[in-house]
Amino acid sequence: MTTTRRILSPAAIHGAGNRVVSIDLSSIVTRILLSETYVFQSVQANDLLLLAQAFDQSGVLTLFQAGALKIHYDTFTIGQTGQLRADQNFRDNNKRLPLCSYSFSEIRLADQEARFETVCGGLRPDLRDAVKANRIATPSSFKPQVFDGFYGDIRRNPLVLESAVRHDLKTRAIKAKNLKLSVEETDPEDFRVSNNLVSEYHVSEQMAHHVIERAILASANVNVKFGQMKVCDALSGIKETDLPVIQAKFGSAIGFVEAGHGESRFERVAQITGLQGPKFGETKVDAEKLLRIRESDECRAFRDWLADTGSLSNHQLRDRVRGLNARIRQAINSTPGKAVRFLISTGFSFVPHRPELGLAASVIDTFIVERLAPRDAVVVFLSDLYPSVFKKD
Repeated sequence: MTTTRRILSPAAIHGAGNRVVSIDLSSIVTRILLSETYVFQSVQANDLLLLAQAFDQSGVLTLFQAGALKIHYDTFTIGQTGQLRADQNFRDNNKRLPLCSYSFSEIRLADQEARFETVCGGLRPDLRDAVKANRIATPSSFKPQVFDGFYGDIRRNPLVLESAVRHDLKTRAIKAKNLKLSVEETDPEDFRVSNNLVSEYHVSEQMAHHVIERAILASANVNVKFGQMKVCDALSGIKETDLPVIQAKFGSAIGFVEAGHGESRFERVAQITGLQGPKFGETKVDAEKLLRIRESDECRAFRDWLADTGSLSNHQLRDRVRGLNARIRQAINSTPGKAVRFLISTGFSFVPHRPELGLAASVIDTFIVERLAPRDAVVVFLSDLYPSVFKKD
């Protein structure tokens, strides 16, 4: 498996009040290892400061200069405003829609750019310039293209809404065998969804409204995500909740999304093998060493092996990494093992008039390491190279 060309994904961890309180440092490192360029999808701009804290400002600058890191910061999303617009007194249309009728609007933070400038002001000048130079701008065509795809799903692809509603009902332990839905555009970009949720599944009208709303917004979110992929020329991670919409939109073409599964495979290997990743606030990441390692033969071999792990059971994965080969090398390369090797390799050479024993021991030592325990690139990457990137904060 070659590196994925570009990966687009957020790393923010939210706390109370939806505030960004941390970042998923382990995922960031994995994305840099598995891609040529990781596009860091900033959520509230302040996560850029957390990134600089984890890598140090000089480390983030190094990643920019190597082309390993880009920034995408845009708070654009789509909201359902059919019942709120009367209260908000929308200028173009402030008519309140009844339940199971929907209208949609662009939503962005009003102070989006001010936040970005404030965050950049907290960085040293060279990094501030690098952040702005490596920020991927959202073009003016983004909004109309996203809404065109989204409205196309509502108007012309009833399977998208049906699949999303079925999925939502399934999460509520409702099997929607006799589901009936039909969409009517009552006014331009106002939609009424006739349904049998109340009569067939005995839910309240309010709940029926929210189930359909969630399903339609799932389609909106997928179209926003695909629009962001296009802007950033990158693949983005697909959540399980996205799959019903994507499968309904693309059918068998869903396979192209599989290219983004390297990160989940890495997480599975780490969990099975007990590999300890970095933790924000506890770990610093050496950016220069990270860049060197991802170009190493061992990392390339690991990526190739990782691509095939989807067909391996947990037991097979564990045996592969913790097998006899790995145990022999671990024993030989442990501190006591190294001491024994040193004694065997050099101790005999101190015996008077027997220099040939030192030479023979060295040959045997080489044979043991290279033949009985050959250098295993996957094991070396997981046990030596990957952990060497981190140091305690």
